[in-house]
Amino acid sequence: MNDTKILQDDLDSLQAWEQDRLMEFSPSKCEAITFTMKTKPVKGEYRLHDVILTAVTLTKYLGVRLSNKLSWNTHVDITAKKATQSQLYLEKLQLLSSMHLRTVLQNFG
Repeated sequence: MNDTKILQDDLDSLQAWEQDRLMEFSPSKCEAITFTMKTKPVKGEYRLHDVILTAVTLTKYLGVRLSNKLSWNTHVDITAKKATQSQLYLEKLQLLSSMHLRTVLQNFG
């Protein structure tokens, strides 16, 4: 519980920091995630500008999906799925371009 209070104090300090720099964090774009291997983690409620941050178990940061259980499975699965979709798209383009080339050659041949 002490760590929860420390983190909330840090969030409060961020509000003062943003005022000094004429910036503003948007709580609707912020999330709270707790990284732990515990089966019963401490549940904290964090606020920014008096808005409770949404608690999540999976989030994306700089293109990497982070799991609260510190597992790479979701990130790897999504990345592999995107790679497969890209490969299928490129194969389809290759097939279409070869069909188009055949048609052009037949018209000139």
